[in-house]
Amino acid sequence: MIGNNTREDDRQMSLASAPMQPAGPVDWPGLMRALGVRFAERAPDHDATDTFVADNFAELKQHGALTAAVPAELGGGGASYPQLCDMVRTLAHYCGSTALTLSMHTHTVATLA
Repeated sequence: MIGNNTREDDRQMSLASAPMQPAGPVDWPGLMRALGVRFAERAPDHDATDTFVADNFAELKQHGALTAAVPAELGGGGASYPQLCDMVRTLAHYCGSTALTLSMHTHTVATLA
């Protein structure tokens, strides 16, 4: 949030917490299915209260999904563009808000990489 009104969800997204780095090829759609169950449980509350899905992004970060589009040689997940599309498409079945926001992040990074 802007200003001094910090919520717990905002603190979870700090840069200080280190995400898990993939130790090899990752089944990105499989990871989205595993995380998606929890995301789907929270989605109605986020929709009803018009809140950002920061808790979902904290989990995505923890599992290295925010670095999926970064080339492996630069420390990222090394996902190809089709893999990113599969990842976002799978996630959309669980939480559309999370999938939309993740797509805006990953596709911009993938285009630059």
